[in-house]
Amino acid sequence: MLPCGLLAGKSGSITTKEPIILQESMNKYPVGTHIEYLVDINKKFNFKIIRDSELTKKNNLQWIASDKESLGFGYTSSVYWVRFSVKNPGNKKIDFLLELDYPLIDSIELYVPKPDRSYEIRRAGDHLPFRQRDVQYRNFVFQLSEMPQSFHTYYIRFETSSSMNILLWIWSPSIFSEKIMSEHIMLGIYYGIIVLIALHTFFIFLSLYDLSYLYYIFWILCFGIYQFAINGLAFQYIWPNSIWWGNQCMPFFISLGTGFCLQFGRSFLNTKTIIPVMDKIIKTLIVISFINVILSFITPYKFIIQISVSVVFFMVTTMLVSGMMCLYKGFRMARYYVLAWTALLIGVTLFALKSFGILPDNFITIWGQQIGSAIQVMFISLALADRISIVNNEKNWAQYVALKSQEKYMAIVENLNDIIFTLDDKWKILDVNNSIKNELKIRPEQIIGTSFLDLIYFELGVGSLSKQFVEKQFEQFTSDKKPIVFRIQLKSYMGLEPKEMQIRLEYINIQGKDEILGKVSNILEDTLVKYCILEKQRYTFGNYLYMTEEIAHRLIRHLYKYMDVKQVNHIRIALKEMIINAIEHGNLNITYNEKSKAMKDDNYFDFFSKRQHDPKYCRKKISLEYEITPSYVKYIITDEGNGFNHKKVLKDLASKANKLMLPHGRGIVMAYNIFDEIKFNKKGNQVLLIKKFRLRKSIL
Repeated sequence: MLPCGLLAGKSGSITTKEPIILQESMNKYPVGTHIEYLVDINKKFNFKIIRDSELTKKNNLQWIASDKESLGFGYTSSVYWVRFSVKNPGNKKIDFLLELDYPLIDSIELYVPKPDRSYEIRRAGDHLPFRQRDVQYRNFVFQLSEMPQSFHTYYIRFETSSSMNILLWIWSPSIFSEKIMSEHIMLGIYYGIIVLIALHTFFIFLSLYDLSYLYYIFWILCFGIYQFAINGLAFQYIWPNSIWWGNQCMPFFISLGTGFCLQFGRSFLNTKTIIPVMDKIIKTLIVISFINVILSFITPYKFIIQISVSVVFFMVTTMLVSGMMCLYKGFRMARYYVLAWTALLIGVTLFALKSFGILPDNFITIWGQQIGSAIQVMFISLALADRISIVNNEKNWAQYVALKSQEKYMAIVENLNDIIFTLDDKWKILDVNNSIKNELKIRPEQIIGTSFLDLIYFELGVGSLSKQFVEKQFEQFTSDKKPIVFRIQLKSYMGLEPKEMQIRLEYINIQGKDEILGKVSNILEDTLVKYCILEKQRYTFGNYLYMTEEIAHRLIRHLYKYMDVKQVNHIRIALKEMIINAIEHGNLNITYNEKSKAMKDDNYFDFFSKRQHDPKYCRKKISLEYEITPSYVKYIITDEGNGFNHKKVLKDLASKANKLMLPHGRGIVMAYNIFDEIKFNKKGNQVLLIKKFRLRKSIL
């Protein structure tokens, strides 16, 4: 017999490591410090070459002695060979179990020595159906035995697309059975916690309908299934014959869980409002995660698993940083959140470093994810409970404040000079205060349930287009849900003139339902108007219809000093029409017939928008010069169009518009009836409008 430390597996094959001495009293023994390993980078050497020292030397192969209990080589495409020797110095046969404590190896070939010095091959790995294993257990376990006064050298070939981790144990059968029992209890407690918390959170979601809780449920279930798979239990109990899915499910559930986890973090921390910069990063990681979910079905496991693990590391780091930023900004619920992610970050980091071969396999690195995730789940549950407490406190306080302030609020609203009202999403008036009675001579009960558009006054001749324009503004407001402020004329009952007022609309949420809150205010006149003697200004603007109303208002604000309200209003309407003409017929080259057809087909604004964005016209501008003196007001409107024969057009329009009562084409006619002087340049793309002040009505 060879001396200890030089044991022959075959003539010419020598292991330099101490053999494992089998004893009847042996319970559990680490194999790692007794093994040697060899790397077959190109996967081309067979067992005959591996066990023959002369052939290994000839092929530049070298056995490396291990001084650690576990070997971690990270993600590798190489084949690893391991050998170790076992000696039974006693007089009785000893049965023992050899366990590989890592269930994600694709292919394992154990070469068991036979009495005739040949070898029996036993195969295992997660690329074989579960039923073919020696022992029906989540890890790979082989039943072996050594006869009295024997020693043998065992060889194992490992190949995998996952992380290469080799942690071997020798067990006595009785102790291994006890190990399985205690392990099932521990894993049962762990997965029981996962399931109970998921159920508890689901019942909370049913009572609150807060999507944060739903995202959390999906995340914790995905994470639980992932842990079930990485521990080998899913392959044992759920899909023992689904070899392909048994591997691909890992990146699938990692990526799916990562996506839901990130979305939960966004919702729980309200990152969109509190930390918008981090919110963009989180959304990017969410997109990457769900892309990985799809790729897990079509990309080789070796590549997609590394990408998925890397995204998990970035995810944990990002959520921890986000929690700390929210905590710094005073977000109370982030306290438990930060502690939770700190625990998981430590656990995931240890497991990732072990998977990449940086840290050795041991209890902490192997079970780091489970330990960290269990602590994290408990802290997240505390955070969710804290969230419920905060929400309930805020709700109770809000109810208390609402009850206390309701009478005060009603008193304030009812005594405001402004008209305060609410609309539903169909623009029907839901409520209005009594100020409408003072401002528009309308009783509140008269208009409850009517459309807000019915309150708007549209000038004769341009009413159809103006109404469409207002409706377009309202559609945009409904789509964007951003507050808007504009001027408009409102009808007044009892035969009074329409009243120009300023309107503000914004969306509010009342008891979970969106409503529109509106305020109608009197337009505050410029107190410096009475001191103005001379004013000259020039404006340049693009082809935007919505600006015509504001510009027209700006151009007539000083006229009230010299003219009555009715005359000023006529000038405002005429100016607005002339500016619209310059935009439509001048810059955008819209013909009379084209506009008539578009309005008849009720698609004028779509037609206008298309022409507005046409490269031929989109850069053209309107130029407007304005001058007011104590004697007159002068306007010069210039477009960059081709011009027109204004004399012929004026004659034709006067006939058609008045005879046929067309909804447009009255602008020039109206201007001739209102202004004292109107002059077009030769080209027809510029018009001069002058109004003289015959009756000066100074307010000094």
